[in-house]
Amino acid sequence: MTNIALIGLKGHQYLCLEEIAKRSGLDGRPDEVRLVAVTDDDAALLKGASKLEGVTAETVITPNLDEVLARRDVQVAIVCDDNLARGHNLIACFRRGWHVCAEKPLAISLAELEQVRAAHAAANVSLTMLLTMRFEAPYRAMREQIAAGAIGTPLQLSAQKSYRRGDRPAWQQHYATYGGTIPYIGVHPVDMLQWLTGCTYRRVAALHHNAGLPGAGAMEESCALLLETTDGAVAAIRLDYLRPEKAPSHGDDRVRVAGSTGVIEALDGKVSLLSNDAPPRSIPLGPELNLFGQWLDSLAGKGKHDIAAEECFAVSEVCLRAREAAKTGTWVALASH
Repeated sequence: MTNIALIGLKGHQYLCLEEIAKRSGLDGRPDEVRLVAVTDDDAALLKGASKLEGVTAETVITPNLDEVLARRDVQVAIVCDDNLARGHNLIACFRRGWHVCAEKPLAISLAELEQVRAAHAAANVSLTMLLTMRFEAPYRAMREQIAAGAIGTPLQLSAQKSYRRGDRPAWQQHYATYGGTIPYIGVHPVDMLQWLTGCTYRRVAALHHNAGLPGAGAMEESCALLLETTDGAVAAIRLDYLRPEKAPSHGDDRVRVAGSTGVIEALDGKVSLLSNDAPPRSIPLGPELNLFGQWLDSLAGKGKHDIAAEECFAVSEVCLRAREAAKTGTWVALASH
């Protein structure tokens, strides 16, 4: 039996809770995991915690983080707090020997990221991050096609993350607790283009802008990144919170990779391929996978998880350095570990 603590209700914890509910014996399946504690410093969020998937009558729901950290029966933590608190809480979990599934980024300063990295290395525990795009069917299909040589050598990589803004929660409207849109949502496309193609980044330039639109607070509503890979390929990423409220979906994700012999693109949940060798065609999609479920299986020795801890650190660092590039207006070299 694996006991799990949920630290924070400010992220995409529902992706983990869905899997916990499936593995908690609540639907007649074998009892593999138990959600033993839920904590958040926001009383309004905690008010509805008893109705979350995976929560049982035995789950302790408390605003007191120290009470949860003092528990000796926890093996796994899900860390979905605000961005400022994340680095501190990750270090606390590592020091207790807990395996961690974290929201992104791992920290909002380079100095704290190094502290988190050191604490993880000393703890010898597993770490994953909610890089959820890797587990979505269109991008897995894209990766298979690129690896099979369907577009030749990848030369130009591009991605978009566009969201409705709405009224953002208070912690996202203050820079101290948010840390910037590039680290917050940029991690997804920065990781995705690297994961799809196997490239590594050499340097980055970026722009970000806060127009003070309603509901945004200090959040930058518009960002752009330009990255050069170590092989000389070009990557361009657009991030925005400008999607109209009446749009048919909350997000508009687009990923395109152009290579020496073809172009592959994911848009609206579909993948299209153009190449020199065949007429334009749609690529069949496989099943969606659950990141948290695959990670739990890997902890139990049942297969390998698709995200390595060092990848979590690396993409967090790239995005923090991209934010630095946006602040300084200069190219920033990207360190490798």
